[in-house]
Amino acid sequence: MKDVLNKQFITSIPAITVNLPDSIVLPQGTQFIDTNNYPWVYNWLIENGIAEPTEYCARSGFCLYPAMKFRQCRLSVK
Repeated sequence: MKDVLNKQFITSIPAITVNLPDSIVLPQGTQFIDTNNYPWVYNWLIENGIAEPTEYCARSGFCLYPAMKFRQCRLSVK
């Protein structure tokens, strides 16, 4: 039963970043944000001090994905 619950929980967590293999290599701690599926997440990351905007962005199809630098201190588990 525990394994079933863990699998259901893991699949319900959205991935807010995207991998764009044809784009530039980003600096460490920087990821492209999935604003196509989660348009609210860009502002949410800024408002909560989790990430900050960068000058990087990449296009895939009709979507433009901004890159954000994640604040490592906000991601640490205590």
